This record gives sequence, structure tokens and C-alpha cells, in this order.
Amino acid sequence: MTLILCSYVNAQDVSTLFEQLDPTVVTIEVTEYKIKNQKLSASEGLGSGVIISSDGLILTAAHVVESANEVLVKLQNETSFGADVLSSSSAADVALIKLRNPPKNLMFAKPGNSDTAKIGEQILIIGAPLGLEHSLSVGYISRKMKKNMITNGEMAGFIQTDASINHGNSGGPMFI
Repeated sequence: MTLILCSYVNAQDVSTLFEQLDPTVVTIEVTEYKIKNQKLSASEGLGSGVIISSDGLILTAAHVVESANEVLVKLQNETSFGADVLSSSSAADVALIKLRNPPKNLMFAKPGNSDTAKIGEQILIIGAPLGLEHSLSVGYISRKMKKNMITNGEMAGFIQTDASINHGNSGGPMFI
């Protein structure tokens, strides 16, 4: 017996979703100060994040902000705000930061439940790859690793994707 599988997949226009979600995505610029040979030096880093509440809470990656002395968050409308790191987990690579004096009517995305995400689902990634702010990458969930990986005594789960993710996308949201 021969089994023939036919699948007709049409390209999905994600432009409307991008327009709705993009205002919730931020660019995060960090500065770390170090003393080397009795001289103060500064190094800068770049990442992304997503606003999750109207009072300025932002989810990002822990590695984006963990060694930062200063955190500056830039919104889609180009306004910038200082932010404070409230908590982070290096094992899960997740951090929660909060804008200082956030603007009124701040748009935010409601966090979803990654446990319900399925391999093969289409995802959108919005971030600042290589400094190109508010860039869109589209892909699929390639693999899910259950919450049984232990690092530094903490449990963490991970989602693998084939979407293009470059320096500057770190900490940005994956929308399903």
C-alpha cells in the first residue's frame, strides 16, 4: 500500500499581527562599568524585551541585564527611559525589569503559556538584531525541552525555533 501525503500550505500575512505587537517590544541598551588597571572603562550591550504591564514591567533575558550598571529602554516611538532590574534567573535566562516613570497608556502584551505551544506552530520574533530595531523574524517551533534541565539548582525549559535570531534579539519576545 502506498500512502501519499498532500499538504497545501499558504503563506500567511503576518503584517497585521506585527503592527499590533510591535509597540509592546522594546530595545534595551545596557552599560557595564569596570575598573581595569586603575582606569574606569565602559562596555555597552544591546538586547530586546517585551512590555507585560501598563506600569512598565518588561520581560527580557537575564544575560542582557545581569551585569549592567545602567539600563536604558527605548520604546517604539523612540522615547527612552531608565529601568531597574527587579529579578532574574540565570538558569532560565529570564529577567524582569521596570521602567522608571513609565508613560501613561503604555501598550503591553499579555504573557502566554509556553506549555501549550506545539512543535510546528508558527512564531513571530520582534527585536533589534544587529541594532536594526523592530525587525521581524518568522519561523516555527522546532523543539521543546521540558522543564527538567537543571542549571545552578534551578529548573528551566526551552523552546527551539528556526527563526533567525541575531545579537540584539536576545531577550525579545516569541509570539505564538
